[in-house]
Amino acid sequence: MEAQDSSLDAHTIRVLEDHREELLARIVGRLTALGGAYAAIPSDELAAAASGMVDAAIGVLAEQRGPEQGELEHAAFLGELRARQGVPLDQVLRAVQISAREALDLMGDVAGPTGLDAPRTIALTVRLWDWIDVVSAHMAQAHRRVELANARRDQQQRVSFVHALVTGTLGTGALEEAAAGFGLDPRARHVVVCVRPDPAHPPEVLERLLLPSTWSVGLTAQVGEDLLAVLPAEAAVPTVPVTAGIGSAVALPALPRSHRDALRARETAAAFGRAGAHRLEDLVLPAAVLAEETLTDILVARHVTPLRELGAFGEDLLDSLRAYLAHDFNVEAAARELGVHANTLRHRLARAEETTGASLRRAESLAEVWWALTAEAQSLS
Repeated sequence: MEAQDSSLDAHTIRVLEDHREELLARIVGRLTALGGAYAAIPSDELAAAASGMVDAAIGVLAEQRGPEQGELEHAAFLGELRARQGVPLDQVLRAVQISAREALDLMGDVAGPTGLDAPRTIALTVRLWDWIDVVSAHMAQAHRRVELANARRDQQQRVSFVHALVTGTLGTGALEEAAAGFGLDPRARHVVVCVRPDPAHPPEVLERLLLPSTWSVGLTAQVGEDLLAVLPAEAAVPTVPVTAGIGSAVALPALPRSHRDALRARETAAAFGRAGAHRLEDLVLPAAVLAEETLTDILVARHVTPLRELGAFGEDLLDSLRAYLAHDFNVEAAARELGVHANTLRHRLARAEETTGASLRRAESLAEVWWALTAEAQSLS
């Protein structure tokens, strides 16, 4: 049995070409009716793009062939063009389907007069959709390339802007203009949130926590090793599974100070093993312990080293001091934690005072002991 000829004869081609302008008008009308980005594209530009696709489709049906290189290149050009015009990919592919549907409807309208029977019409339809599948794939690939390039460019611009914000390298006029472009209110107070991504919590995961949707007010960017978020001061900082620092609420020009506070809060909290988001004002003494190395060395030498030199008994004394401070100077509660009698604890505290010269009844000595023990614990962690 001979294979069914699924090509268009010369007469059918002439009939389709006679209806070409009608087909283009129908396609342009349907595309314009899509609205969105397509509504902003001039009708003559839509007609030119549709004309090239229609001519190629007629060639495919007339010659029983697949897509030619020039047709694939034209499809890629249209995909890139629509991406630059801001047309979403789903709308681009929808436009291709609409154009094909209009062409098939026209072919159906002229099938009777041109002698196209049902089997040939079905075969032509299948051939056209096969061609459209390949062309659409090339169009989609080109569109995605532009989208990725745009995303990289936007990311670079965002990183540059956030870096300029936290380093204070933008003038007032440029800052206000750029802030408005990124959706920040130039007149509002903002805070910097500083987090350090890790393998278990990559930047994209933390970004979704800090800015859960595209409608969230704020800006995130990775600057160096840290992920920074610039958020309105009144916004609640979401819970994050890593240590984070929250800077002070300031006007945008003063954001470098907020960044410094956030960075110091994060570093302090991390050094002391505290998870979650922390503000520097909640870590004043730990931050001082971490920063003042010289004073810390003096206090450790005064309040820790003499006890450690006593060996195992000295370690008992240090544990006693830690429990006493942790329970806000409540001897009974501290003794229960240590599993000793309250009088035993009192004796140990007295020996610690005798060995170091500290007085646990004086606020200044208590502060020094707390500082020394806190620094010593941090250095051992």
